[in-house]
This record gives sequence, structure tokens and C-alpha cells, in this order.
Amino acid sequence: MARWCVLLALLVVGTSPVIAQPTEHVTVEGTRSDEVIRGQVESFTQPTHFASKITRWETPICPYVIGIKPEAADFVLERVKSVAREAGVPVSTHTNCQYNVEILFTRTPQALMDNVRKTSPEVLGYASSSDAQDRLAKFTHPIQAWYVTPTRDRNGATEVDSPTPPMAAA
Repeated sequence: MARWCVLLALLVVGTSPVIAQPTEHVTVEGTRSDEVIRGQVESFTQPTHFASKITRWETPICPYVIGIKPEAADFVLERVKSVAREAGVPVSTHTNCQYNVEILFTRTPQALMDNVRKTSPEVLGYASSSDAQDRLAKFTHPIQAWYVTPTRDRNGATEVDSPTPPMAAA
């Protein structure tokens, strides 16, 4: 089975000291309404095209950083792992794990994405047409993320979510 890569760019935000401000009183009312909760989840997620399910991390992430100095890469790696753990995402504890999250820094992002579009369009994510792949490959923001999701069936077999069926082995 081919190795599928995930391109992921994350903004690493530092913390700043809290400055004393006059206090205001705020009342927050919660709900356990399934309809309200479902609406909130759906506003932040998109189901996979293959199975119409919301994806979740089951395989521990193994991030890899390239394109910046080693000290900065180490900082980004630790920050990504920390945020992942806080979000309940499993993180690999193996020092030499096979990476499945790539964080790339480049001064020529569009050239990188043109090459990805040409050589590995599957890492752009789900696209139902060549025009959709072209749109996905356009770099339009200072930080962008691309991801690929596989779906696992009841027998444990995985298949990358794609509008076209996988090619049969020769």
C-alpha cells in the first residue's frame, strides 16, 4: 500500500501576560440538546465524501517539520504534540516513528504546491475534478493546510477518500 502523506501547517501561538482589566459579569447558559450539539459540531466539521462520517484520529500522529532551523523545528514539533494531546489526539511516543503529519516551511509555496499537484495530487485532499484539484493547489494564505482522510471498514481495511476507485494492482 502506498504511503499517504498529510501536509499540515499550524499557527503556533504564544501566550502573553494577562493585564488587569475591570471585571464584567457574564452568565453562560449551557445545553445538552442533541440538536444544538449536532449543529455546533457540524458548523466546525465536514463529513468525509466516501462514507459521510466525521473523521477522528485513531492512529497516533507522528509529525515532521522541514524548512526551518533545527531549534525552531524542535519547538514547532513539541508545540504540535502538546496541542494534539490537549485535543485528545494520540501522539506517537516512538522517536523514529513513520511520520504521518508533515509541516513544511518554504519561501516558494506556490512552486511547492504546483509540484505537489503534478506529482502527488492525492495529498491535496478530496477533489472531484481537475479544476477542483487546481483550486486546492492554489496557495492563497500565509498559512494553509491540506489533509487526506482514509476510511476504515469493519474488516480493518483502509481506503483513501477519493472520488475515483483505487487502481487495481497489476
